[in-house]
Amino acid sequence: MIFMKRNFNRGVHFLLSGIILLVGLGRAQALSVSRAQYLMGTICEITVITERIGKAEMAISKAFQEILDLDRMMSSYRSDSELSRVNAQAATSPVSTSPRLFEALSYSSHYAILTQNAFDPAVEPLIQLWDFRGEGRVPTKQGVQEALQKVGFEKIVLDDDSHTVFFRENGVGIDLGGIGKGYALDRAALYLKKEGFPNALLNFGGEILVLGHGPEGEDWKMEVADPQDRTQGVVFFYATDVAISTSGNSERFIEVDGKRYGHILDPRSGYPVKFNGSVTVIGPSATDADALSTALFVMGEKEGLKWLKKFPQIRAFYLVPDRSTGVRFAGTENLSNLGIVVNSEKTTLTKTKEEIK
Repeated sequence: MIFMKRNFNRGVHFLLSGIILLVGLGRAQALSVSRAQYLMGTICEITVITERIGKAEMAISKAFQEILDLDRMMSSYRSDSELSRVNAQAATSPVSTSPRLFEALSYSSHYAILTQNAFDPAVEPLIQLWDFRGEGRVPTKQGVQEALQKVGFEKIVLDDDSHTVFFRENGVGIDLGGIGKGYALDRAALYLKKEGFPNALLNFGGEILVLGHGPEGEDWKMEVADPQDRTQGVVFFYATDVAISTSGNSERFIEVDGKRYGHILDPRSGYPVKFNGSVTVIGPSATDADALSTALFVMGEKEGLKWLKKFPQIRAFYLVPDRSTGVRFAGTENLSNLGIVVNSEKTTLTKTKEEIK
């Protein structure tokens, strides 16, 4: 959902599944290294601003390897992953986990509690019921109700001392799709900073993490796309040292008997979320932004904005399709310091560009 574009005279242009990146050399002739790799079911691209080209390429390769290792650990698609082992064994007895997987599960537990299960990684029974990893199917109402009895992170016991996971009953399962990419981006960014690369952009589909500054020494320019036309940017702002995550249903879905069902499930109802807009969260870490954008998408605009009032430190906005205006912008009151500009031809917003700044 998020794409970035920088207006340079010279640059490299990438079109990755609706995400446009322009990273150029700029007037200051800063050098950059950009590499892309298919990971976790989508394209991950890392751009580093540096004159140490060779070392940057090595660091990017190792950052990709870090993400690949995490995928092998957290994937629900791989039968040999550590998470799959947990899902297979944790209802019988506590299962020991690696520090990284336990950390990801602990974050997941935190956000499940914080969002009152709007974000809930213990949604695996529903994912299997809807066959979201296969051809897709529409279950019966009885099937949904039976699966819901197995959903809920409160059915999972995490032991902080032993780093073990235990399921309170059979049929419970975990899927980290709502937080995994964010967690992986944080780990990759941590490695880049440790290797001495403070200026970088990491792009993982709808998850973005920016470090430091771009090629011209300024903050990175972000554009958030129209949820129904990803070639059109409608919201613009500059960012540094933050993560941005956008959740929506326009790209990933199943189609059964000619009807589309989005890939984001509401763990409370057992059905795919019907909201056809998007929500963007700007947070201090990609893990935060990933989990919260998922939760706020599940909540929808009305419930989500009400929930956000309790957490003034969270910055977020919805883009809601509107028949008369195209897209309607609805966001938190703490967005002004980002200098957000909304394309008035595509969206409705009472504030002008000057008033926002």
